[in-house]
Order: sequence, then structure tokens, then C-alpha cells
Amino acid sequence: MQDLQFCQEYCRNDSASQKMHYYRYSNAKVSCWYKYLLFSYNIIFWLAGVVFLGVGLWAWSEKGVLSDLTKVTRMHGIDPVVLVLMVGVVMFTLGFAGCVGALRENICLLNFFCGTIVLIFFLELAVAVLAFLFQDWVRDRFREFFESNIKSYRDDIDLQNLIDSLQKANQCCGAYGPEDWDLNVYFNCSGASYSREKCGVPFSCCVPDPAQKVVNTQCGYDVRIQLKSKWDESIFTKGCIQALESWLPRNIYIVAGVFIAISLLQIFGIFLARTLISDIEAVKAGHHF
Repeated sequence: MQDLQFCQEYCRNDSASQKMHYYRYSNAKVSCWYKYLLFSYNIIFWLAGVVFLGVGLWAWSEKGVLSDLTKVTRMHGIDPVVLVLMVGVVMFTLGFAGCVGALRENICLLNFFCGTIVLIFFLELAVAVLAFLFQDWVRDRFREFFESNIKSYRDDIDLQNLIDSLQKANQCCGAYGPEDWDLNVYFNCSGASYSREKCGVPFSCCVPDPAQKVVNTQCGYDVRIQLKSKWDESIFTKGCIQALESWLPRNIYIVAGVFIAISLLQIFGIFLARTLISDIEAVKAGHHF
């Protein structure tokens, strides 16, 4: 008799426990706040990706690359448009996965979005730490990169504009100095060169003349034929590597601020995605009872 009463009491307690368990999840729901905040967060990514892709494809069409993709492989330096397209593809893919994942409450897409953002965050952190620890190695790689692109200066208009912008903004010339332009077949001082730009430098190396309102694109012609002591009268003699090395300490707070802002945006996106995933899993768990 006592055993029977114990069993009945146990069953009542177990039934009440199940009801409480079911009641706990029956009220669980996906937060509309997190859902649409994550959607808004990702729609910006997606639209930015569309813009980057559009600009990159337009630039390639202007250069005729879309009609002949082998032009990309024939170029010795780096094509800046490739970087624009790569950024566009990543942003478009992440934005699409985040938007659809949030609206459709798809855990698979949300995990893909969250995992990719986490991976990018740690890659950025690793690059920053390694660049600080191995400054000499980074300096050598940047020199090789810059010299490689000097060789291809006249091969691609976008690369040409990128180097000109870098030299004008930092008031520098070449990787370590104007002599680096000997690496380019058009500016080389060797007797075998018949280029009009022989022994010269690009106009972006020239010291600007405040009296000139129109840019003189021939200001660097024959400048390296002169005595080296007179170069600084007409062109920048400091290399761009030294210029960037001196620029970084002066603007360390700006660089740190940009890095922190990007990191906080990424962490915010990860938080939104993980919170939404937890809500969806709680709702799905409640439907099993």
C-alpha cells in the first residue's frame, strides 16, 4: 500500500515537473529587437558589398579586363581592383548570410555569419600583433611589394594612380628613394632605354609649385641626370617606407581608434548573432514538448 502511494506521488511530481518544463519554453520567443537590429546591421554590409562589386566590375570593364581576363595574370604588380572585388565579395556574402539568416531565423546561416566575423577578427588581431613583433620582416615585405609595383607602374592605370596618390600624400619618392625608379623600364637610366622618361621620376615625386594651378606631368623628366645634391630642389628625396614609418607614430591614436572602432563593430555583430541564435534554439527546444 505504501509502495502504491509512493508511485502515485512520484507520478504526480513527475507530471508537474514536465508541465513546468513545458511552461518554461512555451513562452520563449525570438526577440524582434535583436532580429531586426541584426538585419539592419547586415543590410549595410550587403549594400556596401554591392557598391564595391559594382565599382570593381566597372573599373575592369573600362580597362577591358572583362573581355580578356588573362590581363590580370599578365600583370606583374598588384591590380587594386582585385582588392576592391575581394572586399566586395566578402561583404556581399556576409551581408547576404546575415540578412537572410536573421529574417528566416536560419541557424546555419547565422552560424556562418558569426563564425566568419570571429575568424576575420582574430586574423586582424594576429596581423597587428605579428606586424608589431616582426617589424623588420614587414618592412622587407613592403619594400619588395613596392618595388614590384614600381616595375608595373605603366602597366595599369589604377596601380599608377595608387602609387601617385601614395607618393603625393606622403611627399616621398620610391621605396627608399628616387633611385628605385631605375627598376621601371621607362624611367631607367641605362643606355639601352630610349624612353622620353629616361632618368626621370613620375610627376607625383615633384615638389609642388604653389604658383602652378595646372599639374605639370613632365616635371620629373631628366631630373636624375642632375647632380644628386640638387634633387631636393625639384623632387622628394625621402623614400615612402621612411615616410610611412614616420607617419605612423604621429598618427598612432587615429590608427588605434580606427582599429578599435572596427573591432567593436565586429564584436557587436557577433553579439547580435549569438543572441538571436540562442533565442531560436530556445524556441525550437520548447516545440519538442
